[in-house]
Amino acid sequence: MPAFYQQPKTIDELDEVWKRWTLELRDEQIGRIAFARPCLRWARAALVAKDDAAAREHFEKGLVATPDDVELLKEFATYLAEHKNTDRAARLAVDALRVLENREPVDTKAVAAVDRLLSKWDPRRATIER
Repeated sequence: MPAFYQQPKTIDELDEVWKRWTLELRDEQIGRIAFARPCLRWARAALVAKDDAAAREHFEKGLVATPDDVELLKEFATYLAEHKNTDRAARLAVDALRVLENREPVDTKAVAAVDRLLSKWDPRRATIER
């Protein structure tokens, strides 16, 4: 078998790019370093590709990784509402409101936008407001 078909036996046999990538992957897998994955960006790309299963998976992973990301909460809630899951969409909107209201200073425009979405998805909230 020619030499270029043989797998490297040690990390020293890899070129510098592969060596760095392999070591970073190892460190990430054992928890030595944390790597922020762009789950929201991936979910958006899956939506553009009309791959609902992948979009939902990336939204879920993003929610686990960054549960206080207001933008992710709003977009996932909107996605769920469009797919007839308004109960969970309302719950995510409430979470987004909680995060927004606990920030200093409070972004009143963002709070109002999420509040409008919540009123649309939660019928009980609309009757309370009346």
